[in-house]
Amino acid sequence: MRRGLLPGGNASHSDRTFHRVLQSQVQFMCGYDCVFMLTGDANELAVPSRSTSARAVFDRALANLKKADAVGVLKKLDDLVPQLQHHLGFVPADVQKFPFENSKKGKRSRLSNESRALLEEWLRDEIYMYNYASKLSDAKTQHAKDCLKQVRKGR
Repeated sequence: MRRGLLPGGNASHSDRTFHRVLQSQVQFMCGYDCVFMLTGDANELAVPSRSTSARAVFDRALANLKKADAVGVLKKLDDLVPQLQHHLGFVPADVQKFPFENSKKGKRSRLSNESRALLEEWLRDEIYMYNYASKLSDAKTQHAKDCLKQVRKGR
C-alpha cells in the first residue's frame, strides 16, 4: 500500500487504492469470491471481479447481510450486545454495553464540502448499505430483547 493511505499519509481523491479502501464494506459482505487482485502486487487491495458487475456485488452483499444472525453498526455498537446474548448464549446477562476504551479525546477533523460531496458520490452503495444495516440492527436488537425478556421471565 502506498504511503498516502497510511496514518500521516496524504492520499488524493484520484488515488485508485483510496477508492477501493472506501468500498471495502460492500466487498466484505459480498464474500471472498467477489474480489480478486488486480496485479501481482500483494500490496494492492482486492476489487470486484471483472466477471461480477458492481450491481451484482452490491445485491449479493445485501442478501448476505440479511442472512446474518446479528448485525451491528459502529455508531450503535451497544445494540449488538442483546443480539449476541440471544444468539451466542455465552455472553453474560449482566453485560449491557461494550467497554469504552481507547477513545480519542479532542477535536475531530472536519471534511471540506468538496471532500464530503465526493465521498457521498463515491460511496453511494456503502452509505445505502450502512443505513440498511442500521435499520436491520434496530430490528434484530428489538427481536433479541423481546426473546431475552421471555427467556429471563421463565427463570
